[in-house]
Amino acid sequence: MYQPMDYVNYGELGVCQITSIGKHPELDPNQTYYTIKPLERPENTIYLPVEKAVGSRIRKIISPENAMQLLEKIPQLDTIQRANRKETQQALEQSMKTHLCEEWCRVLKTLYPSRVNLQGGNHKRSATEELLWRTAEGCLVGELSFALGESKEDARERLKSCFRHAAFQC
Repeated sequence: MYQPMDYVNYGELGVCQITSIGKHPELDPNQTYYTIKPLERPENTIYLPVEKAVGSRIRKIISPENAMQLLEKIPQLDTIQRANRKETQQALEQSMKTHLCEEWCRVLKTLYPSRVNLQGGNHKRSATEELLWRTAEGCLVGELSFALGESKEDARERLKSCFRHAAFQC
């Protein structure tokens, strides 16, 4: 169970703070709710029934130590490859649904070579691949930034450096 003032990741909403736990007058009076505020969109409020939190897309934020371990582990992470492009995209989408930092890294590592090759003009990325890249990068950068106490720009550069390093080790 989470406590008020805990920071959590709530899927694509990214880093959020649980501001309170209790009943909500406009919702089911028999339910207890987490009141969740996304840091990126503080004007939004989410009410999540406590009993539905288990197995949902909410989880504790990665620790600074685990964030650094994850970044160091990127070169060893497997990419997500299937028999054809369509199956690979489906597997990437499934990885995104786990809402786990390591899976977001695997998605980015899988898509990174095509992103680099786009600059040379010899590969066209699909709209699905572009959406997967933006979503995975946004979620991961937001959480790493929060966990490591650095700006999103610094977290993005740190992450890019890890992917460049991983590409040379392949």
